[in-house]
Amino acid sequence: MAPSALTVVTAATAWLTVAAVRCGYHSDALPARLPFAPAGPALLGACVLMGGSTVAWPQGADSVWGSGTAVVVAGAAWWVVRIRSARAGAGTAEPALPLALAVLAAAVLAQRCALLALLASAQAPRALVVGGWIQATALTVLVVTLTVSGTRGLLARTTSTATRALPHG
Repeated sequence: MAPSALTVVTAATAWLTVAAVRCGYHSDALPARLPFAPAGPALLGACVLMGGSTVAWPQGADSVWGSGTAVVVAGAAWWVVRIRSARAGAGTAEPALPLALAVLAAAVLAQRCALLALLASAQAPRALVVGGWIQATALTVLVVTLTVSGTRGLLARTTSTATRALPHG
């Protein structure tokens, strides 16, 4: 019997997490720089948020609900910081963070879509399916907007680096 799409996507996400942790603790790795808090308290906050979202809506929570909520809140928080820093006249944001959040949101979106297919075939309660679709929509919007923002920042950085590298004649 072939594994389901949900099994494959969940396994791939688990290995992505293992690879990210391994890269983060590599001897040559730079320390993590997050805009809100150090990495430890940020991880603790994500865990509390995931658990809290499951407790707050137990009839709508499934295996992807907590991680989807945490990614949506992290993406929304990044946008709030980005808009505030743009209004304050701060420089261009680091393009790696929105791109990393976009990859994470895409992985959670893949899990969400695979689980929605499973829920639809199992005729799950309507509240569970509707909540999943709303979360999938928010994740889709985040993937697109974070990818565009990160790519624009990366292109701006590449262009400014190339301009500075040109010889002055």
